[in-house]
Amino acid sequence: MIPKKIFPQNIYLNLALIFSISSVILIGLFSSNIPSIVSWGQKYEDLHFNLSVSFISSYIFYFIVVHLKERKDFQYTLPYISGLTNKVLSEHKSLMISLDKRLTGNKNYDTATAPQLKEEDLYKILSNLALADEAPLLLATENRNTNWREYIIFRCEETRSSIEKIISLTLFLQSEYAHIILKLESCSLLKTSDNLKSPAFVQMVNNSGMNFLLDDFYKYHVICLELEDYKNKHMTVFG
Repeated sequence: MIPKKIFPQNIYLNLALIFSISSVILIGLFSSNIPSIVSWGQKYEDLHFNLSVSFISSYIFYFIVVHLKERKDFQYTLPYISGLTNKVLSEHKSLMISLDKRLTGNKNYDTATAPQLKEEDLYKILSNLALADEAPLLLATENRNTNWREYIIFRCEETRSSIEKIISLTLFLQSEYAHIILKLESCSLLKTSDNLKSPAFVQMVNNSGMNFLLDDFYKYHVICLELEDYKNKHMTVFG
């Protein structure tokens, strides 16, 4: 995520700098040897020269005072952003592994990566799972495991908390990364988790299959896989 090029990525700004430097060099080298064709030629040349020098000075000021500072801040902030990204992906991985275990019954699961669940896999799992069923998360204060309603709420709230912290650092986010995070922030599963807190809603669906959450889970899963792919390609330096 750190730009490899040290100069600002604004192509028009950089082209203007090249043009200004070229103008100063050309005027400095050849001005005295080329007569003016029109009466106002010398005044125009002086104006062009002064404007070019002014632009170069402004560019240097911007580069040192603004751009380098932003780049330095960007580099300091990225490990924090990477950590939050890992937290988001960890919540996704935990949730998907828990679901996949219901399908495969595999207890010795490789927790290094999230399972690549297909939509039909999620349908099979959710159809045979109720919100009131026991989930793989210990509620230590009550010495019991959470049910799936509580488990989903917990994972979604943890994810939402990390996303909010990431969004607060929008200034330092690359556009592609920000786009993925904003898609995840508006993901229907995170919003549906709020409905799961409603007693009336819970009473209606508590003992039925969870396949009504299929679309929410699948979209969330796809976006998180996209985020994981981006992280592996662009954020590996921060692990």
